[in-house]
Amino acid sequence: MLSDYPWIGAWVKAQGVTYRTAWEWFKNGTLPVFARQLATGTILVDGPETLTGRAVI
Repeated sequence: MLSDYPWIGAWVKAQGVTYRTAWEWFKNGTLPVFARQLATGTILVDGPETLTGRAVI
């Protein structure tokens, strides 16, 4: 099944977090959805789940 937010840029806009925050979460393995990075550097998000219980400070 294809994600509603295939590119992390679309996902961050829908979630209301910054790209930088999502990038740090991805690097640290704490991104709240499954994502993978292509050889080109593009990060694809595999789930449109919304964030719960997270605060961006």
